[in-house]
Amino acid sequence: MSLDLPTPVRSFLTLPDEERVLGPYRLKRQLGRGGFAPVWLAEEVYGDTVLRLAAVKIFGLDTRREGGRPAADRAIVDEARRLCQVEHPNIVRFYALPINEARSIAGLAMEYIAGDALSDRLRERGPLPVLEVLELGAALASALSAVHVAGLVHRDLSPANILVSSSPALGGASACKLIDFGIAAALPQGRSPDSDPTAAWARHLLLGSDFPEALGGTALAALPAAIQLGPEEAADLAGPLTRVGGKLGYVDPVCWRELRPATMASDLYGLAAVLFVCLTGRIPAAGTGALRAEILDGRARAPRLTEILPDAPPALDRLLDALLDPDPAKRPRSAELVAIELERLRGQLAARPIALPSEDEGPFRGLERFEQQHRDVFFGRRVEIAATLEAMRSNGLVALLGPSGSGKSSLARAGVLNAIADGALGGPRRWDTVAITPGTDPRNAIGAALFHVGLDVSRAPADVAADMVAWTQREGRGLVLLVDQLEELTTLASPGPIPGTAPRLSYVSHAAPVSPAAHAAQALQPNHAAHASNAANASPAAAAEAEPVDPYAESRAWTIELLARLGERPLPGVRALVTARRDLLDPLLAHAALGRAILRGAVLVSPIDDASWGEVIDAALTTYGYTFEDEALRDELLAGLQSTARAMPLVEFAMTRLWAERDQERRQITREGMRTVGGIPGALERYAEATFQRALDAGLSTDLLRRLLLALVTLDGTRATRSLEFLLDLGTGPESEVRSALAHLERARLVVRERSGIALAHDALLTQWDRLRAWLAEVQQDRLLAERLERAAAHWAEDTTDHDLLWRGRVLTAATELSRRGSIILSLTGSRFLSAGQRGRVHRRIAAGVLFALVNIAILGGIGKYIKDTRAESERARAESESARVESERARVAEREALAQEEHAESAKAELEALKKTVDEDRFRYYSALRNLAQALADKESAQSVVQRLQQRPTELPEIPPPLDGPRLLPEQTLLEQVEAIIPEAPPPRVPVRIEERQDPGLFNLGAAYAALQDGATRARACRGNDTSQRLLRLDVVFGNDGAVENVSPSGDLQAPPPLVRCLEGAFAGIRVPAFKGAPITAPKTVRLR
Repeated sequence: MSLDLPTPVRSFLTLPDEERVLGPYRLKRQLGRGGFAPVWLAEEVYGDTVLRLAAVKIFGLDTRREGGRPAADRAIVDEARRLCQVEHPNIVRFYALPINEARSIAGLAMEYIAGDALSDRLRERGPLPVLEVLELGAALASALSAVHVAGLVHRDLSPANILVSSSPALGGASACKLIDFGIAAALPQGRSPDSDPTAAWARHLLLGSDFPEALGGTALAALPAAIQLGPEEAADLAGPLTRVGGKLGYVDPVCWRELRPATMASDLYGLAAVLFVCLTGRIPAAGTGALRAEILDGRARAPRLTEILPDAPPALDRLLDALLDPDPAKRPRSAELVAIELERLRGQLAARPIALPSEDEGPFRGLERFEQQHRDVFFGRRVEIAATLEAMRSNGLVALLGPSGSGKSSLARAGVLNAIADGALGGPRRWDTVAITPGTDPRNAIGAALFHVGLDVSRAPADVAADMVAWTQREGRGLVLLVDQLEELTTLASPGPIPGTAPRLSYVSHAAPVSPAAHAAQALQPNHAAHASNAANASPAAAAEAEPVDPYAESRAWTIELLARLGERPLPGVRALVTARRDLLDPLLAHAALGRAILRGAVLVSPIDDASWGEVIDAALTTYGYTFEDEALRDELLAGLQSTARAMPLVEFAMTRLWAERDQERRQITREGMRTVGGIPGALERYAEATFQRALDAGLSTDLLRRLLLALVTLDGTRATRSLEFLLDLGTGPESEVRSALAHLERARLVVRERSGIALAHDALLTQWDRLRAWLAEVQQDRLLAERLERAAAHWAEDTTDHDLLWRGRVLTAATELSRRGSIILSLTGSRFLSAGQRGRVHRRIAAGVLFALVNIAILGGIGKYIKDTRAESERARAESESARVESERARVAEREALAQEEHAESAKAELEALKKTVDEDRFRYYSALRNLAQALADKESAQSVVQRLQQRPTELPEIPPPLDGPRLLPEQTLLEQVEAIIPEAPPPRVPVRIEERQDPGLFNLGAAYAALQDGATRARACRGNDTSQRLLRLDVVFGNDGAVENVSPSGDLQAPPPLVRCLEGAFAGIRVPAFKGAPITAPKTVRLR
């Protein structure tokens, strides 16, 4: 036990093993030696379960405090806070900060790395090979970049604070971890007074490790004398270190000389000193053999690397010399640039040829993604690459998730796959990497990409995964499958729902109907548009016989299951990497197994921030030997980026245009080029508009370009890939004009040709090109109707026997017209839903026609009988009158009687006229009832009340039997079923019946009641009863004369559980009808529970 430990720490560490517990951490053995904050290996224990191993740094709290927390305690909390703010594979992870106030100790629990400090490795092995140092330096520079982006400074970079893992599973750069964020700078101020403040303390500050050889021979000879000094002298010697942080030889000379706080440039000096020690075995200030004070305080430059190692690469010598410059302003701008340069040097020394795109193409990709061959111009993503590699070591599937335009595809292809090919993943010495996009048939795409593996994709996914593992073991190399743009499983290649997801749809244009040829072409497309349109326009019989079929549903389900299998656990030598848009993730997560795999291996990808864009642009220009015309131009460009930096495609596009305007003779980016481009903001809009205008000048029509571009967009607001045949058959014009328009857009790189067809160059066009945005807004109403139809179809698909869910009336007419115009491409479920609604409409019209005929027959029969009876009575009256006239000649009495008979005849005639008028009124009443019936046809429940009104016909009218060819009403049918069987939806064309809105506000509006009850029934579907078999429930809904619902209760003697009744009352509580006069009205409604 070191005597220089604070008393609380020393007392705690002398406790028996079972009492040496700090929070959930049970200390096992010491890892670090000496110093005032020893590091112990500990087990994180909860109950009897050991969760994981951790490294716990033990600190003594200041027992002299009288209120405020002293500086030493604040330093402990500050380091914990710093570690929490930084996430990087090469920075140790922070777990917790357990504190024991009773014993005056605290612990900083961190990730445990099975390995040694870099200082120990150097002491045992001596200087490291150049290639290994470059790999180590690139990893540390990347870690420092993450630290600096978080607004922090490490302050204490030295070999003692770098851990090197001994795990064989970790490859190269990921084997090192950066620890101790400047905590040594504050701790001596709170050291315990009873500890020895001389030898151990001064040695720890000055050396920081058991590697004193780095200070040189002269320093070693002088050090013992310094250690023999008293407390005041020792404090004077180490004073600068206690105030600025760091260790002798690694501290920025400016900080040493002027006692300035450490800066980001100070960290770069410390990084250079670490690399210098790794290469030479000595710190820069002792590089020539003796410790030189003038180098420590910056009065002299450090020796060049080539003075000690003549064979060192010249580029590395120049880089270290720049990093060790005494003037911080002359050092490289950032740690990211240092990481890029070290990685470039590593590639050169590893005999990997530098493959730059041609200078005409340049380092920027515009709206296109970076591919694997662009690795040498792909900058700014080292942190994300390292995070992805670390996730891939412990997960079978890793998902790069981010918003549209965040660079996920470029990161995966140009960054991660190349790093794996270089061996950064560890494991097998060689990795094969393949990349696909799902397209229309993802299973065949995987089979083609892995053709060299010999996979049989007709086998089950589990067998294919086993075959992949067998191949890697047989060949002795690993296999990485990249599935780029995984969301295409739902947005592009999904006419119907994938397992566990909702249906998807896309639209083309609403300018003109789709021709039959277009339907034939659409049948070849991922969305199978022809199925939807044909189903909507075909006859009911044809639609019933030929339902749309999705030939790729099995392919998508197979792909999902394969990825889920690969993501269950890390298989030996096999990894899957996917990219997906974060806003389109829900349908993928709905698949349980794949969703779990995605969440386990998720790596969030954000767009490059404002500060990093400057480094990326500098690195890209330097690669080709270009610079800005002056520093002010660079500042002006970066200022213009501030409003668009997060929109990476826009920045890449603007830089591509600026590169095209470069001065090739002077090899500069000039102000003249900036003026030509028009600045960074709006560059894409201006370029797209100029391209559109050139197309118009070439004789192409606006309507043609509009329909072509809209055809390349899905209803989800993403790019849609269409085949050339589909675009040629859109019906927009002659084939030659369509081909010319596509060629024009392709030359301008607004559209690109991919393996599965033609697509927009990037989603950024959908948000940044005002003209295209306006076109999309024009079809917004069609889009909303289509989305509403798809939602209704999804509900209907759960129970296709529930005809109440089918659309009727005006909304069905609107959907049919929308489909006829060809402005949408419905999903398989949506087209079936629309066809079922149209068939239901035809059936209802037939039934309505039959009922109308029966009613007219009954009315006409009654009127005929009445006229016949009236005529017979009239003839009898005439006969009696004639007989009276004959008798009147015989006697006056007989004459009076005859006259009375005539008066009686006249009275009968008047009565006949009155009866005729009554018949007309009855007919008007029947036609009025018939109009009300037609208005209520859409609701089966309201038909009963209408029929009751129809039954109020004159009792004297005889019963008219139904025609022999009419429908037979079964006695066991309910009145509602009988009405539905015979009532037609509309009269035949010769006798049209107009359905008009009620003009009398005092009557109960049946149409409004139907719509309100249907809305309430839709909400009530979420209610459940205790009896799961109770699927149908008949309710009595009471409307008050103010139009609100007064009561909802099950009909008859049916008893429902109170929770179910409350749920149903809540579902119908919000519906209303127009106010009416009279007593409350009870409306029956049958609801279907889930």
